[in-house]
Amino acid sequence: MLEGEQRDEGSSDSTSRRPWASPRIIGAVLGGVLLVLVVVAVVLSAGSEGTAGASDVAPAPPTQNVLELIGSQPELSTLFNAISETRITGLFALQSNLTVFAPTNAAFEALSPITRQRIFDPANIEELEFLLKYHVSTAGALYSQDLRDDDRIRTLEGESIEVSLLEGAIVLDRSHGRSRVLQLVKAGSNGVVHIIDRVLA
Repeated sequence: MLEGEQRDEGSSDSTSRRPWASPRIIGAVLGGVLLVLVVVAVVLSAGSEGTAGASDVAPAPPTQNVLELIGSQPELSTLFNAISETRITGLFALQSNLTVFAPTNAAFEALSPITRQRIFDPANIEELEFLLKYHVSTAGALYSQDLRDDDRIRTLEGESIEVSLLEGAIVLDRSHGRSRVLQLVKAGSNGVVHIIDRVLA
């Protein structure tokens, strides 16, 4: 009995000298560690879902057609009014895969007074329609990176537009006045519109 009592006392003394080894404290520590791991996992999961959600969101498709795009640009108001006076308005609004080279107001102003008067005369509507068709291609929606040196783009008028790359600039019909592509407006629901600084003729 004495020896047993001594062993029990020794065991009790060992535990009292190591209070951190008690089951209650060990359980509390383990519970705290588990709680921290759960919180970290939840935070990481939420972050990954947020990132995936942001990258998975596709850009909204264009809502304006080519005619509406042209009408939304103040510097293309002369072109928009010209299109509106013709019988080919539906072409710009409904035809798919259009590439339109859109002369600015200044480009029309650069035409001689006689030419402007002739093409905008209601009696010469067919000439205006031919002129406008020469600025439109249905070969597909061609972006700036799609235009290559010496390309020839077939137009609705029947002729082709010559493409040249000169010192980083895109030039159209170099042999007929060198109209320069100033910028790409943006894609429409049925094509793209390039702003140019001269009327192609």
